[in-house]
Amino acid sequence: YSWVDGLRDHATSVVSDLQMKFAEERFPINTPETKEGYFYRSLFEKHFPNPLAAKTIPQVKSVACSSAAAIEWDKKFQEWQDESGRSVDVHVHNYTGSAGTTYPTSDF
Repeated sequence: YSWVDGLRDHATSVVSDLQMKFAEERFPINTPETKEGYFYRSLFEKHFPNPLAAKTIPQVKSVACSSAAAIEWDKKFQEWQDESGRSVDVHVHNYTGSAGTTYPTSDF
């Protein structure tokens, strides 16, 4: 998990507050809301320079890889803004050694 934190820390060091201030002007479609998001968006734009390419990536708040509807399930989810999914309890276990919440397993 240190590599995930390394990406976030790198993004924080290379994306300035001034860039974030003008993020909406640079990225009017699906504007990134965090420095980490800005960093990923800059990489995306480098490889897909057509401005309309940004419309191919849905940008909705979600928890890890879930749908936008999952945000409505729990007020705690609404407070998370984490492109890498670090705030999800299963990942917290890898930082602290104990999972914050356990979820039932399915039989399928």
